[in-house]
Amino acid sequence: MSLSAGFVGLPNAGKSTLFNALTGAGVPAENYPFCTIEPNTAILFVTDKRLEDINEVIKKGNNGVGTKKIVQSMIEFRDIAGLVKGASTGAGLGNKFLGNIAEVDELCFVLRYFNDDSVTSVADNDTGNGSLVNSVNNPVRDLEILKCEIYLKDLEHIDGFMQKLEKRLKTEKSAELEKKLDILKYIKSQIETLSSDPVLSEEDLELVREFNLLCIKPRIYILNVDEKGMVDDNLKIDFPYEYIKISASFENSLNSITSIKEKEELLSLYGMKESLVTNLVHKVYSSLGLISFFTEGLDEVRSWTIKKGTKAPKASGVIHTDFEEKFIKLDVVSFENYISAGGFEKAREKGLVRSEGKDYVVNDGDIVLVKHG
Repeated sequence: MSLSAGFVGLPNAGKSTLFNALTGAGVPAENYPFCTIEPNTAILFVTDKRLEDINEVIKKGNNGVGTKKIVQSMIEFRDIAGLVKGASTGAGLGNKFLGNIAEVDELCFVLRYFNDDSVTSVADNDTGNGSLVNSVNNPVRDLEILKCEIYLKDLEHIDGFMQKLEKRLKTEKSAELEKKLDILKYIKSQIETLSSDPVLSEEDLELVREFNLLCIKPRIYILNVDEKGMVDDNLKIDFPYEYIKISASFENSLNSITSIKEKEELLSLYGMKESLVTNLVHKVYSSLGLISFFTEGLDEVRSWTIKKGTKAPKASGVIHTDFEEKFIKLDVVSFENYISAGGFEKAREKGLVRSEGKDYVVNDGDIVLVKHG
């Protein structure tokens, strides 16, 4: 399953610096707008300690010899060019920016919350145009600029989608088409104020996913702070959403240290045990509604990515497309039972392996063996 998240924000909010910290890609992070034009892309592993634990069980049952290969789940990150007010009508790199956003599955809003007079900030002014000013910190305002441009772009397309559905409904009766039309009407009513967020059920989201609207993509909010902000518990902000606080500059500096000891010493100065960007990867993974199940053996221990709620045939198809078409059943053991029993076959002997059919919903941590025709 190939899924992607994109860093979105105003120019110089710290997107590229955070991308560098996350990926070690070393992309430009210069102090001027539109330094990032084409989206930089990196594939990152979603590290899962359970794979190592599975391999330890294999070693114990195989004279200390583990699997030949461990394969983690992966997710794609993109550093997208900065947006300014008026992007929906082509200002700055507007159309390119919004086109790049449409290609990702999740939006990671990077919002500036650090003080640095040497780094210019694109802020809204009374004339309604983007202008360069010194170190203006207002993440709520910056988020409103981003949301407004995204909503305006969606509003350009929603009426066209609705007209096509209404035309089809004149010649065919369809409850599904009527439902899609109702959902689009609701989305339009919410976003035409340029502030309200549409709230949809998973079922409704699935129905209108084909329209690829920007306003209903999953999102994470990241406040980019300075090193003082990392440890300042008094850093308060009246922000309307749950957010993650990260210092992109600190994380990027940390990424450049090769000595494990030096890295641990630097982290300890700020009361940290590990880099926060690792948690960010997992946060993105889970907020996309993704879970992992595993296959194990001497050749390979592997994590497979599926959407939460996926049934056995479709999950099997992630391993190989033929498995979905020719699915018979799934032999399943939970990760916990696998570890406690000492492996798949020992778990089977203890009656801990279940045979599940087509209606079984695969759970996070399931270790499976697919039976197919």
